[in-house]
Amino acid sequence: MKRLARPPKTNPKAPQLRSPNGNPARRFKAAAVMAPMFISEEQSRENLYRRLLCGNLDELPKKDTKSIRIFISSTFSDMAVERNALMKTVYSKMKEFYRDQYGLEFQIVDMRWGIQDAASSDHKASEMCFNEILNCQRLSSGPHFMTILSHRYGGKEAPNRLTEEEAGILEAAMSDRPDDLALLHRWYLRDENGRPPVYNLRPLESEAEQTDWPHDGPALQKALEGRCKCGGCKRLNDVGRGYPVLYIQMGVLDAHPELKPFAFAIFRDITDIQQRLDEGDKAAQRFADPEAAEALDGLRSRLRDLLPKGVTEYSLTWQPPKGISPEVHADYLDSVVKDFEMQVRRLVDTFRQRRSELQADPLYAEVLQHAHHCVRYVTNFQGRKEFLDQLRDYTTGDSRQPLLLCGSSGCGKTSIMAKAAKSARSWLPPDNQPSALLLLRFLGTSPSTSSIRQTVKQLCQQLAVFLGSTEAQQVAGMDSFQELVSTFYDFLQQLGKSRRVIIVLDSLDQLDASDYAYQLTWLRSELPPGCKMILSCLPTLHGIRENFLQLLPDRVMDVPPLEPALCEEITRARLEKSKRRLTEPQWDALRTAFASCSLPIYIGLVFRQARRWSSYTPLDKTVLEPTVEGAIRLLLSQLGTPSRTGLSEAEIEDLLSLDDDVLREVFTHHLPPFIRVPPLAWTRIRQQIDDYLVEREADGVTVLFWYHRQFWEVAQKLYLSDPEHNRIIHSRMADYFFGEWAAGREKPFECPERVKAKLERDGLPVPMAADRQVPAQPFVLRVESDKPYYNLRRINQLPRHFIRSGRVVDFLEHVAFNLDHLQSKLASSRRHQLLMDLHLFFDLKKKERGSEQNELDLTRIYNALRISAYSLSHSPLSLPVDLCGRLQPFAARSRRISDLLEACKKDSPLLLPVNNCLDTGSGYTHCTVQVRLSIGNLCEDGKIYAVSLQNNTVTWYDHEGSELKTVVSERPAASHIRFVAVLPTSGCFCTVEEVAPGQFQLLRANMRTGAWKVLMPSLPDSLPLQYFAKSGSGCLEATEGHMIFAKTFYATMPITYCLLKSEPLRHFLFRSWPMQLGQSLINDRCLFYIGHRISEGEETSDEPLTPRVVDLDTFEETELDCSGQGLAAHELTSENTSFFDDGECLFLVTLSPGGALFTFYLFDLDPKVERRARHELELEAAVNKPFMTSLSRTASVAVVMLSEPLGDCVGFLWYPEAARTVPVAYHRVLDKSYELDTNAEIHTVLNCPVHISDDGSLLLVKAKAYFTFNVWSAKDGSFLLALRGVSDYIMLGQPYGTDYLVINTMPEAGANASTVQLKVFNLNKLAGQLSEFESNFVTKKEERRADFVFDPREQALWSGYFDKRLQGGVMYCTDLGGTGARDAKLREPLPDGKVDGYDAEVLAAMSRFKEAWNSKLNQLCNFPDLQQHGLFLRLLPRYLLFVMRLASQPTAPVSFEVPESLQLPPEKDRSRSMRTLRDLLGNPDLHLAIVSHPAVRPFPVGYFMHGCDQPWLPATPPSVSAAIDGPRMHLLVRGPGNLQAPRLSDVLDGRSTESPDLSDYLLCLDLPGRKVQRIKTWPVPTVGDEFVGQARREVALQVFAEARQVCQYLVNSGKEKVHQYLPILQQFIETLTARCRASVAFHMSNGAILRELESYLGEDMSAESLLHELDVDLSISVVIESSHTCRPRLLHMRPGRPGQLVLQLMSGSVNTYREAFRRNCMAWPGRLMVVDASSYKTLSLSRTFDAGVLYLLPDGMHCVTYRLKIFNIETGLLVKDLKPDQSIILYEMVLSPDSELLVGKLYKPARRIKITSGDNSGLDEFVDPPKTVQAYRVADGQQVFNYLFETEPFMLLVPSAKYMAILLRYHPVQLYRIPPGSASAKDTLARLTADQSVGTAKLADGEAATATDADYLRRLNDILTTALTEVANKRPSDPIEYLSRCLMQLSAQAAASLQTS
Repeated sequence: MKRLARPPKTNPKAPQLRSPNGNPARRFKAAAVMAPMFISEEQSRENLYRRLLCGNLDELPKKDTKSIRIFISSTFSDMAVERNALMKTVYSKMKEFYRDQYGLEFQIVDMRWGIQDAASSDHKASEMCFNEILNCQRLSSGPHFMTILSHRYGGKEAPNRLTEEEAGILEAAMSDRPDDLALLHRWYLRDENGRPPVYNLRPLESEAEQTDWPHDGPALQKALEGRCKCGGCKRLNDVGRGYPVLYIQMGVLDAHPELKPFAFAIFRDITDIQQRLDEGDKAAQRFADPEAAEALDGLRSRLRDLLPKGVTEYSLTWQPPKGISPEVHADYLDSVVKDFEMQVRRLVDTFRQRRSELQADPLYAEVLQHAHHCVRYVTNFQGRKEFLDQLRDYTTGDSRQPLLLCGSSGCGKTSIMAKAAKSARSWLPPDNQPSALLLLRFLGTSPSTSSIRQTVKQLCQQLAVFLGSTEAQQVAGMDSFQELVSTFYDFLQQLGKSRRVIIVLDSLDQLDASDYAYQLTWLRSELPPGCKMILSCLPTLHGIRENFLQLLPDRVMDVPPLEPALCEEITRARLEKSKRRLTEPQWDALRTAFASCSLPIYIGLVFRQARRWSSYTPLDKTVLEPTVEGAIRLLLSQLGTPSRTGLSEAEIEDLLSLDDDVLREVFTHHLPPFIRVPPLAWTRIRQQIDDYLVEREADGVTVLFWYHRQFWEVAQKLYLSDPEHNRIIHSRMADYFFGEWAAGREKPFECPERVKAKLERDGLPVPMAADRQVPAQPFVLRVESDKPYYNLRRINQLPRHFIRSGRVVDFLEHVAFNLDHLQSKLASSRRHQLLMDLHLFFDLKKKERGSEQNELDLTRIYNALRISAYSLSHSPLSLPVDLCGRLQPFAARSRRISDLLEACKKDSPLLLPVNNCLDTGSGYTHCTVQVRLSIGNLCEDGKIYAVSLQNNTVTWYDHEGSELKTVVSERPAASHIRFVAVLPTSGCFCTVEEVAPGQFQLLRANMRTGAWKVLMPSLPDSLPLQYFAKSGSGCLEATEGHMIFAKTFYATMPITYCLLKSEPLRHFLFRSWPMQLGQSLINDRCLFYIGHRISEGEETSDEPLTPRVVDLDTFEETELDCSGQGLAAHELTSENTSFFDDGECLFLVTLSPGGALFTFYLFDLDPKVERRARHELELEAAVNKPFMTSLSRTASVAVVMLSEPLGDCVGFLWYPEAARTVPVAYHRVLDKSYELDTNAEIHTVLNCPVHISDDGSLLLVKAKAYFTFNVWSAKDGSFLLALRGVSDYIMLGQPYGTDYLVINTMPEAGANASTVQLKVFNLNKLAGQLSEFESNFVTKKEERRADFVFDPREQALWSGYFDKRLQGGVMYCTDLGGTGARDAKLREPLPDGKVDGYDAEVLAAMSRFKEAWNSKLNQLCNFPDLQQHGLFLRLLPRYLLFVMRLASQPTAPVSFEVPESLQLPPEKDRSRSMRTLRDLLGNPDLHLAIVSHPAVRPFPVGYFMHGCDQPWLPATPPSVSAAIDGPRMHLLVRGPGNLQAPRLSDVLDGRSTESPDLSDYLLCLDLPGRKVQRIKTWPVPTVGDEFVGQARREVALQVFAEARQVCQYLVNSGKEKVHQYLPILQQFIETLTARCRASVAFHMSNGAILRELESYLGEDMSAESLLHELDVDLSISVVIESSHTCRPRLLHMRPGRPGQLVLQLMSGSVNTYREAFRRNCMAWPGRLMVVDASSYKTLSLSRTFDAGVLYLLPDGMHCVTYRLKIFNIETGLLVKDLKPDQSIILYEMVLSPDSELLVGKLYKPARRIKITSGDNSGLDEFVDPPKTVQAYRVADGQQVFNYLFETEPFMLLVPSAKYMAILLRYHPVQLYRIPPGSASAKDTLARLTADQSVGTAKLADGEAATATDADYLRRLNDILTTALTEVANKRPSDPIEYLSRCLMQLSAQAAASLQTS
């Protein structure tokens, strides 16, 4: 084979090509005239862009697509080998490549596949090819046409249609040939339905026609070809031309000029073909048309000229017997494939480069697509004048409310919406038309309108075009849906002031359910001025109509079907446009059909049928289905292939290729070289249903979907009604999305019998399996900029298809227990969606789930994922931690769980639990949800919602802890929680707002939508308005229809109340004892109170206060009969009465005056008030304190709980049906856990600490002192358990119809934190069998308060406690070396029956335990290396062990000699100095912090540096830091921490009056000789100006972040008065933030900030006034000053540098994390000083850097700080930022022993938050406890642990390089395995050392280091001289780069030399 680059041109004057079939090429050419694909330079991009985006629908440009679609043109049989090679080799590979790399669908349109059968019936194969060429030109993003030319001109066929003129000419020309004329008359039928009439080639319908056509067809073609030439018919001259040539003419020669370069060609020259023809080779005759050689040469010449880069030519020789042999010509075929790939890539890249900026803009493309839809929908619009008139009146009227069109599917809503959009601009007044904006979206017709989130975001982007670039940037970065909604209405507010804005959103029902689109939470009841919004939806789908009516009851237009006469008129107009007509009988058939159905969708379906009718169509074939469903069914049945919905075109072709039934039908007569469905099969189907398909986005892919829901429903009935067939289809789709037959795996195939027989006759093998060439389905498609792009199609589709196909085992193996799937699902979506996928299994019937083990396994993993809501919401990295920590108990009993946990551990870089340390989720804790600064409440429908105090949002949750939706409340809503006990199902409640003194308005708030509706803008004066004033107690309780108000509230005296009814407006005044709020207005049925009704103005009355029930509808009262022994009805008060009202029953308890008799009453309230039961209970002792009541939902059991125990009980249970009571048992643990909150001063509906479960089985009472609940059996009153945990919470109650109890936790008392949680408990599990993990939280004993001690030698954690009342003493040992096992090493039980008091036996037991515990402590505190020097470790308060003592025994200090010859600074009082040193060393309480000792290395280094607020740590760190250097010990003695500490020399010389022990100095002790060797002090260095500038930058970023938060609060608050300036201020803040981040320091003064803001505002508003009005603070104040001193804080031995010390010097202005990260600091300045240990000579002093907490690394040259930055310890220069894109602060940081892992708690600086409730206008500061533990590799900064705990871990330990331990309260010790790193920290740091300059920073002023400075400067001079000389000699191309490398190499060599010396 010889490949020719470009052979000589031949025959440049090629004849012009023409086509047969009525010149279809010319006809299709006319249809192909399109707008330019690339915008020319002459056109104004900006004008076109803004013109389209403002909604102008005239002269629209062409749309762009996201696909590569290439039409392959060639002759058939002679090019089969090349075509097969392309399809087999290229297709699947390029399909995956362009999907993964560009997000494009790649398709090859090879119409030769299947052409034989497709063309045999209707003769439309060529017409379909012409259509596909046009489709490729229209749709392809790059190459659209490829041809392969050789020596053949192509096949010829008779035209399928002749015009009347052409038929007449042919008849005249054939008059002398009767046989030819007979053929013409037989095969062409006159069709009178054409305009004008045409002659159609007869379709092959009968058996005779199919038999005769193979003979008559060629004869007819020959006759036509001869007669056309003889008759001189110029229009038919092209009948003799081959179709491949005509395809080339349309695809290349006649294409639009901008499309021509995107075609390419391959020329094949068989050099000896003529020789083969001369020899009479029959095979060669199929490869050449000798008579067409000249025309082919001309065609090739023209293609070479048109495609200078697109033509590739080959020459090869004939290979008998078939000419082209895949084996012999393998190199040639390989070159063809490679050239094809190269050309496609070249053209795709060219296209992407040449695309206009407009087409590359997704917003432009989106708006253009909907504009084209609109024009298409109105093309055939007729009638509907009455609706257009209403829409015109709405558009031009004053209404500001949205309008909804509603009608059944197919009634024409979309056409009306499109017509209204097209006409809207012309409806407006002339002066408003040019500036008007039209925002049009046909929802569901494009990927970007598939969800409401995407739709709103693009609407915001479109509006931002007319506001400015800042707004556009603002929208681009938005992710929050609520922020998008707020921004959308904010933009409308701004634009509506100057222009009319019309929004048209069609088909809300086509949106997906995400972000609760159907609940209309994004829709506001009133639009900004100048704005209109027209919506449409189906009336019965998704509840959209009902939700809209709830928001706007009178803004719905119902659209009915059309009149039959109008249906006929529309059809006639469409036929005329299509140049068709019908016969009268056919019109009768249409009229009959329209009489039965007149929906517009039906008109379209009927028209498609009628348009195909010819005048000779038999009447029995013109019968129409009378319904839409029947018409759709008829259409689908004509396709012959099952409908598949929601798939991309590529997926459809792939699935058809995997469907053996389809393939056997397609390949009935012929089998191609590889088994795959021909493109023609899907193309034919698509063309017939194209009008009813839309493109949508699903899982990030453009898919096809039925536009009308009725199509989907009919397709379901037609193809998926049979369960077995349905299962098979879903199984095939599961195989596809699983990739079962991808990557070359062959799928079995059964050949059709005819094909099988044919192959056997020809001696060819029958294929038994074949590669279907479908793409692989990896979980991650590609990674760009470290961001993975997940294969959402696999992740989201596979679970459903596995379940629906009945493949439960595959579902378990590849979904539920596949770690890759679980992680990918979590990372690409939400936990809620993962749980929904897993729940598909539980939706199956019991028998369909398989074995019980299947259900058990899935239940366990489902529970584990559910209980992990808290951690998984924080980071998907938590998944392996949760799985290993929760499922380990089940691994031994389940293979799947064991395999899943092994997959978590295999090759994982993450730290994973070794022991079962987390809740399995199978117990009583159902889930925990973090809601930040929010207050939760229940809704009657069982849902939970939380109202944020920070951003005014309302977030809804289900019982699984999954977030359902979030809406922004139009007004602050958090305060309503105190007066709304349970939110009605509607989500609404009423309230009164004081708008001005004495003026009030009535509002209805909807917590589901966030909308607040004004029911009455001004309450009438006839109401008692004084009750509603802010100065009073305000609203005490509210429901949807009623409210209770009080002017004042007293706990112990009667109060006057006002009951207000909202609709109709009525009020009711009554006087009553203080009410139990939250129980009075339940269900809006009745009101119970103890009092009487009063008149207007009446404050007091002598009428007795008696129990009454008021009907809330009629305000009628019923006085209850509560008389009984010892207490009359009028004697009831709030002190002797308690009640519980659930709206159906009233439980009332009274206490006799002496406190010795309880009387229980149960009243029915529905339908009328009557007493059901009464019971009296005499008490053994009097009750003289308040009590509380509760009633089960079924009224089967009630309870009275006492404030304190009464004998052996704390309350009584009453069973009304059995008329009996039982005591609620007392238990000793209640002494600590029991407290009944009966504080009546808290007038809030949330005060409900007593609850009986709905089924009447459990009684729960809120507990205290680290207990959550006390739990009793409600069946017999026995005490069950006390549940340990948070005690500061609000009990929200039990959602109706569930077994769950919900509480809203609060931050711990005194902690100003924003960590609020919702906790859901499973009541069924609470009384059940407790697991080992859960038993740590449940007790009948006292709280265990243990002491913890770590033993570094055994890597064990010891804990001991003594319970003097219940259990005695216990000592446990937890192995931290790998197993995490916990064993009881010592028990000291108490004697039986001796549980009270302190008798001798109890005291003896305590003494024995303490002696054993102290013995163990002494054993743990002794270390051989310390004992020889008389040193031992000493324990500080609980949990920690880190200090050493200089003592020969626990109470005796070591005596050290202070020699008289000791070199001291110049002295004045030497004796006093000596005494000071001796006192220091002889102090028995002297604590030494030695950070390098093995005993303390596992603990965080921060413990030794700063004070701590934790109760288990010392308030201040040790004052002396020590380092042991062989026989020497160095002591760093710290003063009290003044900012200006005196020097020791000043004190000794008498220049300071302060005591010398207030100074900082370094002391060297000779341990064996017990002698002080030397003492040293230094001048105190300062922070310096450079670091202050850096700190100011960090402060500025914090200030700007807080300002952004306040601005966002103002956006959410809905205050229109600030909207004018708020966007300007937001833009200014963003500008300052960007400027600040781009620099290393920020020096802009506060005055400069104000002046620049003035330039933004102009003259209308001053900067100070604006900031004051909006309460935004932009002032920057930095507490760190350059003159602040850095004093020694901690002493380190320098790693790898024997004989050197490192002193950590810290600024005295910062001592703790909170001080470092307050708003005016945001940094922790420090310096490092390297000192020679022998002479105490200073070797280096670094510059100031953020050195708050750090560890020295093993190379001795670097340190890693708490902010994950590595610095050079000598220079203070930053070497590497491990997380440059994040601001990480680690708290209580600890470094692993091998220095490879850095662990700490994530610290969040105090946040200043604006609270949205109340009148507080300032910012509140919140500090959240660090609950997140993170771990990073020092080598590369890889994060290997990131877990959010529900409570703060109180200790982190890294006892070895293999394990990490975490301690939490009441949890088991959590032990985590540390996997080995991929690279060692030492190797990495060695590379860092080689990449930086090593020098010594300038020493502090006054330090005597002249020699050191001189040496440093001399070395620096030598290095520079050598490097410059090297550059001069080498003369490199880049001198700067070469000089840099030389300096680094020489510096490293000098450093090594210095170290050696």
